[in-house]
Amino acid sequence: MSTSTRISLPTLHKTPPDEWIAKELAASRFGDRRLDKRFERLVNHLWSGIGNSLPFACQDWANTKAAYRFLSNEKVTEDDILASHFQSTQARVTQASTDAKAPILILHDTTEFTYKREPFDLIGVTNLIKGGAHKYSGRAVHTVCGLLMHSSLAVTTDGLPMGLAAVKFWTRKKFKGTKALSKKINPTRVPIDQKESFCWLENLRESTCLLARPEQCVHIGDRGSDIYELFCVAQAQGTHFLIRTCVDRLAGDGGHTVAQEMQDTRVKGFHRVTLHDKSDKATQVIPP
Repeated sequence: MSTSTRISLPTLHKTPPDEWIAKELAASRFGDRRLDKRFERLVNHLWSGIGNSLPFACQDWANTKAAYRFLSNEKVTEDDILASHFQSTQARVTQASTDAKAPILILHDTTEFTYKREPFDLIGVTNLIKGGAHKYSGRAVHTVCGLLMHSSLAVTTDGLPMGLAAVKFWTRKKFKGTKALSKKINPTRVPIDQKESFCWLENLRESTCLLARPEQCVHIGDRGSDIYELFCVAQAQGTHFLIRTCVDRLAGDGGHTVAQEMQDTRVKGFHRVTLHDKSDKATQVIPP
């Protein structure tokens, strides 16, 4: 069986951005009504200026200064900023899950944000790139300033996004020394909570708890999610996962590997994916 399919999302009723934002942030509580209003105003600015820097999105110095004051306020935490969105995600999933057996797909992946800024202390470092000195102003090693985000996006099987169910932010400073330690001892001997990959376990656990439908959740990840401890967490949570394998692990009773079992498994079917460019012209088909 071979088909060529283009996913079409359901038609949604258009809601004015300011109404949608007010509803999305309705549960935000910073312990100060002025902060609640400032947060809503800031999100409206960012919505209107998607892709722009904070000063460009805020349009004038007064709003820009107010935005920086809000973000530097000790009463404002990452959890406070995200709490209302998580609650809205939970509500949308509940509303969309009319069929108790319908899967809820949770897409996990890590994104790297880089910034052209020196010094790096106020943001953090993600990588050290070795290259020709002519590329990096006479330096043989270039330090990449930025941070990393591991997010878990809940979507329906129709491809409709419900929102984030979990998210983590960090810089490499948090796990400094782990890579060097892995070179001295077997990497599997390094405790999982001392590795960056621990974010996969945390997000699986937190997103499953948030949606409160472990039997419907299917956690999807790339090769970075091929972690034995993740399988254990999924089993403990009573939930499901679909990953791209990185290690040919033992399977079944331990007498064979995953690759051997896949070779002996009958192909259930093919799904052909057609890729389109900006002019809507098909450029590639997978598999051929």
